[in-house]
Amino acid sequence: FKTLARIDQSCVVKVPENVPLEIAAGVPSIYATAIYGLKEVARLRENSSILIHNGAAALGQAVLQYARLLGAFIYTTVSTVEERDLIISEYGIPPECIFSNRDLGFSKAVMRTTNAVGVNVVFNTLTGEAMQESLACVAPFGHFIHVSNKNALVETVIDLAAMQKCVTVTNVDIELL
Repeated sequence: FKTLARIDQSCVVKVPENVPLEIAAGVPSIYATAIYGLKEVARLRENSSILIHNGAAALGQAVLQYARLLGAFIYTTVSTVEERDLIISEYGIPPECIFSNRDLGFSKAVMRTTNAVGVNVVFNTLTGEAMQESLACVAPFGHFIHVSNKNALVETVIDLAAMQKCVTVTNVDIELL
């Protein structure tokens, strides 16, 4: 156990005064989750397609930023009109690529938009029936990355029909790494 840690100055950022330390402390784990899920697990590449659930949430925005950096084609879900407007104004995602996660219609919309192919990667934070609908959006040989509350995952049953499409299903829990 040490009381002092030294790190190169290029690896640190001054926390703005208006950001509580509790919030700032969580930022590295959010980006670590996004990068690990997309780079190491899904191996997302340029021109791949991805569906990001809760795109306006902190994790959703981190995933969105990294997917955009890689040159992926992005679809996302949001809960409110304000979140939709944020995704359009901040990230330039076209309105026809943004769906509501308040009902299960996002699944049909994704399949319609992708000409029934689905997306290469789903970055999922939903549970229950919405999780199952998300799994149906994955293209053959795609990746389903799940990040959620551990208790919610225990209570969720996954229909293995997606396995017929050779879909890889991975739960990403950065605390275990």
